[in-house]
Amino acid sequence: MKIDVETFKTSPKVIGLNQTLKKIKKGDIRFVVLAEDCDEPIAEKVKEACESHRVRLIVAGSKNTMGKACGIDRPAAVIGFLDED
Repeated sequence: MKIDVETFKTSPKVIGLNQTLKKIKKGDIRFVVLAEDCDEPIAEKVKEACESHRVRLIVAGSKNTMGKACGIDRPAAVIGFLDED
């Protein structure tokens, strides 16, 4: 799966740990992108949630890069991309 900057900017998504975990539990997430430099406790929570709900997890990029790709002016450690159905 290739994810480009346009996907980050235009796809429906939630940004941040709490919002992403809520949407995973509701079954609304298609896949999650986790920053490579994410803090370990956050990474573990996300990995566990993705595994238990069978959500694809992609680890890529830095928090700063992911925030910029989403068009926000702050780092983003976790981004959940929503189902578009």
